[in-house]
Parts: sequence; structure tokens; C-alpha cells
Amino acid sequence: MAHYNQTLVMALKSISDQLIRRASMDKQQAFAAESVASAQKTYDIALIAWQRGLTDYLNVLNARTQLFRQQQIQQQVEAARLNAYAGLVVALGGESGSCHSLSTTADLECAK
Repeated sequence: MAHYNQTLVMALKSISDQLIRRASMDKQQAFAAESVASAQKTYDIALIAWQRGLTDYLNVLNARTQLFRQQQIQQQVEAARLNAYAGLVVALGGESGSCHSLSTTADLECAK
């Protein structure tokens, strides 16, 4: 009986940990999206300024580099978010190789 209780407590802890991780990843995804939007605006402004002769092209390249960096971070956060979702599915008793009831992005990966 003690082993059963310990197993149950560990399973509930795992589920709780995965829910917390997923919520954290959702928040990080929102922050990453804001960062990408800000970097996009900066790039757009730099490009317009260059087109009007107000600045040199180096500012455009720097803004583009920052935009790419923020997009990369956003994709890394999305990958971590999907990984957290998969961990939650496994913690709830789902199979790690199963493609059932996953999000749209993950469904595309399962279809490959």
C-alpha cells in the first residue's frame, strides 16, 4: 500500500511540474512574440530611414540581425513549449510515441 501511495504522489507531482512548466512556456512565448514584433518595427524603421537617405545600410543590417535573433529565440521557446506539452501528455498517462490529441503544430510533425 505504501508503494502505491508513493507512486501516486510521484505521478501527481510529475503532472503538477509539467503544468507549471507549460504555463511558464506559454508566458515566455508571449514575451518572445512581443520581442519579435518590436524587432520587426525597429527593422522597418531602419529600412525606411535608409531608403530616405537618413542613415547608412549598417543600421538596417543590425536591425535585421536582431530580428533574426528574436525569431530564433521565439522558435526555441515554441519547441520548449511543445516539449512541455508532450511531457504533460506522458505524465497524464499518454504514450510518448503517440500523436493523438496534440496541438496543430505537433499534428503536422506527426504526419511526416
